[in-house]
Amino acid sequence: ELEQKMKEMERCHSKQEEASNEIAKLVKRIQELENRQLEADQYHINLEDDVKVYRTVLQNLEDKVGRISKEAVTRRRVEMLNERVETYLGPMERLLNGLREVDNE
Repeated sequence: ELEQKMKEMERCHSKQEEASNEIAKLVKRIQELENRQLEADQYHINLEDDVKVYRTVLQNLEDKVGRISKEAVTRRRVEMLNERVETYLGPMERLLNGLREVDNE
């Protein structure tokens, strides 16, 4: 009976060792998962920061495009006004010269 108790004790000890090994594996796995979660959280934070930076860059580019577009529209309007002035400049000069000639006579 003592021998049987010894075998049972050895079996219990063996099972306890297996359980301890399994617990150690699980603790290690939990630590790995926690580390991965920390990495994922940091990656997420970095992505959010990148999104904020690129959103700002995009907004600045949109503002710049808007200003350039307005400048282009203004330039086109100035060119159109210059063309109109040039169109009327010749006849106006002739008219003024004609009036001067009339005044001189």
